[in-house]
Amino acid sequence: MINILLLIIFIVGIILGYKYGVHVILYSFVMIFISMIISSFISKYICDLLYKFLPFFNLNGKSMGLKSLNILIYRVVIYLFLILLFVVLIDTLSNKLKIKGRLVEHMVEASKISQIIGAITSLFLSFIVSFNILLIIGLPNINIKNIEGKYVDIVYSKVPFASKNLSSVYNSYSEVKELINSEENNKSTYKDVNDQIIKLLVSNNVISEDKISSIENKLVGTKVKKIKKTTTTQSEDEEYEDDYDDEEFEDEQMDDYEEYDDYEDGEFDDYSEEDYYEGDEDFYDDMYEMDEK
Repeated sequence: MINILLLIIFIVGIILGYKYGVHVILYSFVMIFISMIISSFISKYICDLLYKFLPFFNLNGKSMGLKSLNILIYRVVIYLFLILLFVVLIDTLSNKLKIKGRLVEHMVEASKISQIIGAITSLFLSFIVSFNILLIIGLPNINIKNIEGKYVDIVYSKVPFASKNLSSVYNSYSEVKELINSEENNKSTYKDVNDQIIKLLVSNNVISEDKISSIENKLVGTKVKKIKKTTTTQSEDEEYEDDYDDEEFEDEQMDDYEEYDDYEDGEFDDYSEEDYYEGDEDFYDDMYEMDEK
């Protein structure tokens, strides 16, 4: 499954490389690669600064109660956010220097040789893109099976600089997944599993012990879902019946008043007094007394 995904990424890359030519693909590769190097290096330090302020969520499924997983998730999310930030900055700078405009001109004039070289160059771009995708879908809280294998290991380990800077992250994935899927991860002993994950992340240098002590109160989760209790004074059927009764009463009352108005206007002259009093006798008695007064 994962090998098919990697194959699709490389095929799409080759198609785009042939379409846009070597200049555009090379520009994209350099821009993303530089962003990855910087982001992979500084993401750890930014995470160490932000952990104290970031919310730690209680995840769902087997990850419920294991709030220590937030450490890995934030590391990856912040790394990807930094890539996006630096890509935008580099692209903006290249626009001001009119570098990108020249590359677009070359793209329009791309020859067959440029397209073929672009298709070959796209393999390098596809490789670093695959690294980032595997870093996301490989997170232990994402329940995707069989994200391991020869090609996955190659992608993880062969990206210059980024692989070294993020090795502590992806090397923790498999061990953390084993702990999540272990029999110890139950309502009684899940806190022990959470502690084991914390120790693993510290030993792999994902986070330091000092930072753990500063966010210790955030790392305690629960295996029980909170259920909101709602109380009602009466059922929906009863409310519907009450509304219906009120509306029916108001309609009948309005009909009575309309009939009394007709009586005052003399429209009931042709009717006998007996016919007139059919219906709500009490109501018409009151109306008759008021009329005589």
